[in-house]
Amino acid sequence: MILVLTNADSEILALRSVLEGLPPGFPAVRAANPAALDAPPALDGVEAVLVRLLGGRRAWEEGFGRLRRDCARGIVSGEAPMVVDRVDEGMSQHDEQD
Repeated sequence: MILVLTNADSEILALRSVLEGLPPGFPAVRAANPAALDAPPALDGVEAVLVRLLGGRRAWEEGFGRLRRDCARGIVSGEAPMVVDRVDEGMSQHDEQD
């Protein structure tokens, strides 16, 4: 499964519009706006995580840190990579708080 987290609801709608056209066998895709979540989502069965936050890490500071730690610890299937569409220093830098 591919987990997509974005704080742009229009991106979730756009993703939804293309899911039906994906080829058979394509991994399942789950998407959510992290602002609507009480905690980072469960990562059971997740193979890749894509996070796009308008405003950078500040937009979801605590949840992003926890999600990043879970991915780094390999809590997801294997060690799910976090995919970045544009490098943001605050999101790609590993620090002691992560």
